Amino acid sequence: MKTVLPLLGEYLGTFLLVFVALSTANPLILGGTLAVILFLIGGFSGGFINPAISYAMYLQSKLTFQ
Repeated sequence: MKTVLPLLGEYLGTFLLVFVALSTANPLILGGTLAVILFLIGGFSGGFINPAISYAMYLQSKLTFQ
């Protein structure tokens, strides 16, 4: 469960950010959404908000899944 929660947070955060970005063209709303996502999942996922970055850092052994 410790591994699933950060991954789930990354994917849901990415989904929400892409959804808001495609739904609105307002940069203030997009920035606010990003701030909320980082506040909510930053504590347990590291706050990359991009699963590709998380995976690349894992492959380089700079990120470990506990």
